Amino acid sequence: MDNDGKVTDLVEQSKSVFLSDAVQDFRRRQSQYDLDAEFAKTRKNRTFIVPGVLIAMVLLFSIVAFAVNFAIERSSQIEEIESGDFEQINLRDVLQAWLRTENRLEEIEDQISSLEQERDERLQLAEQRAERNRQLARLRADAGIAVLGVELARTQQALQTERQQIRLEYTGQLEALADEREQILRRREQEFDQTQVNAALARRGILDDQRRLFDLELERQQEFLTERITSLRTAYQDELGAFGEHRDQVEFTLRQQFAGEIARLVAEHEAELEELFLLYNPDFSDEDIARLFEASFFDGSIESESEAFERALLEQGVLRQAELTEVRNSVDELFEIVERLREVPYENSVPEALDQILSRSQALVAGLNRAGADLTRSFEASVDTLTTERDTASSELETVRRQLNETRQELSRVQTAAEERIASETEQLRSQLSQFEHAFGELIQDDREDGYVVDPRDAEQIHIYLDPSRDVDEGVRAFVFRDPEGLIGTVEFFETARGFRARLLDLADNRSIRPFDRVLLDIAGRTDPAADSTE
Repeated sequence: MDNDGKVTDLVEQSKSVFLSDAVQDFRRRQSQYDLDAEFAKTRKNRTFIVPGVLIAMVLLFSIVAFAVNFAIERSSQIEEIESGDFEQINLRDVLQAWLRTENRLEEIEDQISSLEQERDERLQLAEQRAERNRQLARLRADAGIAVLGVELARTQQALQTERQQIRLEYTGQLEALADEREQILRRREQEFDQTQVNAALARRGILDDQRRLFDLELERQQEFLTERITSLRTAYQDELGAFGEHRDQVEFTLRQQFAGEIARLVAEHEAELEELFLLYNPDFSDEDIARLFEASFFDGSIESESEAFERALLEQGVLRQAELTEVRNSVDELFEIVERLREVPYENSVPEALDQILSRSQALVAGLNRAGADLTRSFEASVDTLTTERDTASSELETVRRQLNETRQELSRVQTAAEERIASETEQLRSQLSQFEHAFGELIQDDREDGYVVDPRDAEQIHIYLDPSRDVDEGVRAFVFRDPEGLIGTVEFFETARGFRARLLDLADNRSIRPFDRVLLDIAGRTDPAADSTE
């Protein structure tokens, strides 16, 4: 009845939004019946007696239930129990300590089993790595049986060392757990008497019986209160039924007044439901998609050739065991997700799409396994071929090595002869160079010149022989003369890795520099390379 005001507000809002004109016309034609006045009358007729009675009854039964519960707890607390045996020894503490001991023993057994399993897995992985290393050593052993034996012995030694380290790593933990288990067993034999434990269990059964009696009494009280609450709820439901009839009458009146608007809203609601249905249950009508749905389903097995492929991946070190397990789990989880989606009652094209996804995923995994198995077989055949070719190549390599040694000996003889010839020719060149320097030195002393042109063919790298007593720096200029022409040109010295060279600056009357032209240093006109670079 508290919703009368909300119903009135709803009527007013509906009329003001949708049927303002119709309401005015209806009020003019139906002035003898005012729906608002009728609602106002019903609101004035409402009473607070029924809610008050309901609230009072609920409070009363709550108080009674609390009082009964308190009385039962009080009686259970003051009930006398024969406690003579408990005065001699606290059997409850004994029972709890015994249970803790048993739980700890179970934990130790689980830890020992887990450590042993982990140790065995690591030993197995070490053996697999050693086997892979032995196979790689056989593939790389092109130097002979002796080298192969050394590699295999080294691999076996590494395997033994790793095994000892793994066993040593877990031996300490296992021995510690075993010692703790023995200590607990000895302490249990010393501290606990089986007679006392049995007595504690018997006392525990008595307490459980008393607790069950208390639970039965509490259950009876709950049933009584439940029946009372049910009767009150029935009365309240009757009141709600009366209110529902009144609501239905009002709703019928409103439906008659707003039938057209309701029909329009129902049609819009149905259209929205249809759109929402198609959103989650689409119908793929495209020809391309329909063609994909017509494909046949995969009917093979994805595990047929996976074992050989997985073994090859592990042996070649492409994947570790944990990574391979993760890949398997991912594939299984993918299939599980698709299977779970197929259990949902989808309609239209969704079931066919899920079937195709599952079928194509299975075909893809099977194709990868088949391709991997073919690749593995091809690889093994290639290994056999390479082994044969390696043996042939080893024989040819031995022949080539023998020929190479002979070639090296011949090359050593040729190199020794060449070095002796080069040393002889070098000595001759040094002698000739000393003679040329002596000749130029005598010529300079006789003619009193600073130097002579030796090789002017490269204008940027002119070779000039200077008087050793002359001090030449970077940027010093010199004049080139020849009789009877006179001045030929001007050059500038610069330093190189092989000594000073000169570059041509200018020529007089387009003349050319020739060997044995005289050179006169222009000491006063020396240029500053730093200043030139600044300019």
